[in-house]
Amino acid sequence: MSSHHIVRDEQEPALLILSLRDIRNSTIDELLEWSPTVVLPDILINDVLNRGFRFDIILCEEAKENLLRKSLRAYFPLRFLSASPDLWLDRTIDCLVESGHNALSIITDQFDDRFMTKKHLPNIDLVIYDTNFKWHRVQTHFKKWFPKGKEIRMVGSNFEITGYITSNRDLGDSYITEYNGMIVVSCSEPIWFGERII
Repeated sequence: MSSHHIVRDEQEPALLILSLRDIRNSTIDELLEWSPTVVLPDILINDVLNRGFRFDIILCEEAKENLLRKSLRAYFPLRFLSASPDLWLDRTIDCLVESGHNALSIITDQFDDRFMTKKHLPNIDLVIYDTNFKWHRVQTHFKKWFPKGKEIRMVGSNFEITGYITSNRDLGDSYITEYNGMIVVSCSEPIWFGERII
């Protein structure tokens, strides 16, 4: 199937854009390739319009919604989710799960504590892209082939990692692959697995 074919939005991970600062264009292009449902906060509307890609759902505070509806009329159909910025992630996940999505990719400039919530994790698969890493949410098991010299990181506890890796003690739960090969992670509770992308 050509990358130009359009699939139903629910078949591909939706995309939540929380920041575009220092994010590589190739990362954005890859995530937009299959025309996902795109969610973004109102503060990024101009940046996204300048880059020339569409969006489907706007996150905004309730007081701004009516003005945004009027100013974005040319881009309808759009949905609006009203919430304070600290609830944007939860509100997005709730909306996507209700509409049948089972996966969400997130672009942000920094992977931080707001992604550690466990409330929605059984309901939706999450992958987070920050400026340097691609973070996979691992429920119980993760397996992937990596080339020699790849930096990987773990956030969480009660996990086992196997494969040809060396611990990078200067960076806490950071590892470097020693050879080309498979890395396998098993955990008794959800963790985050990060692979350096630049």
